[in-house]
Amino acid sequence: MQDAYYDEFAEEGEPQGLRRVLFLYFKWGGAVLSLMVLGLLVLWAYRLGVRDANEIPVIQAMERPARILPEDPGGEEVAHQGLEVNEILAGNEAQRPGGASLAPAVLSLDRGDDPAPAADADAQAADAGTGEADGDPVAETILSLLTAENSEAAPGQEAEADGISAADGRGRPRPRVRPETLGLDTARARITAPREQTRSAALAAAPVDPENLAAGTRLVQLGAFDTPEQAQAQWNRLLGGHSDLLGSKQYYVQRAESNGRVYFRLRALGFEGGASQRALCEALVARALECIPVTVR
Repeated sequence: MQDAYYDEFAEEGEPQGLRRVLFLYFKWGGAVLSLMVLGLLVLWAYRLGVRDANEIPVIQAMERPARILPEDPGGEEVAHQGLEVNEILAGNEAQRPGGASLAPAVLSLDRGDDPAPAADADAQAADAGTGEADGDPVAETILSLLTAENSEAAPGQEAEADGISAADGRGRPRPRVRPETLGLDTARARITAPREQTRSAALAAAPVDPENLAAGTRLVQLGAFDTPEQAQAQWNRLLGGHSDLLGSKQYYVQRAESNGRVYFRLRALGFEGGASQRALCEALVARALECIPVTVR
């Protein structure tokens, strides 16, 4: 029987020669590459887990400058080149202006532009103005001084007006005559206005006892303060600056406590109903002040 030698024949399907080498290279190379990718994934997951979210990122600075000015930028010159502001930004000293121009001289007034003379004083108006000082010695002194100054200035003004009218007879239009009693009226208003505010403040200055308030009384809260003195000072400021709204109201300071903190509430009363209470609060809020409607329970 003839012997068969199978070693001389290659198995079917296995590459031979160069093909076999390439097959083994790609096979083991793919395995190594897969292990490297797996290791990188494990390393990335580890670093992601131990990284501090609040860590400040560090960026490596560039060795060369970020921008380099070219030696010859090229292009064409435009209208805004060569201005003084560009020279200052470049670090050069700005040149002084070539010339300077002055404003024209002030025009002088002629005699025809002088104010018109004041009218003669009205004795009855002056007497009536001095009689409204309510017997105040300070007011009487001020009014007497103003009356004396006006009476001394009137003859000189009349003489000057006669000279001007004689020299210039062209009949130019004259401005309105300033009343001689204008100073008296202004002084009288300055004297009587604080007196009226003082009377209204004196009527509303007395505080109210909060224990005597009946249930259902309508109030407005004007703020909360650390001490009663601060609340009293705030009421005085509000009454002085907004007497047209709070001049007829009464007030009281109430002690309160919240979360272990003691504070004092400033409240005002004297309302006929809810409409007047809300109207006052709206007016105070419109003036950028604090106001909260409150009802006693």
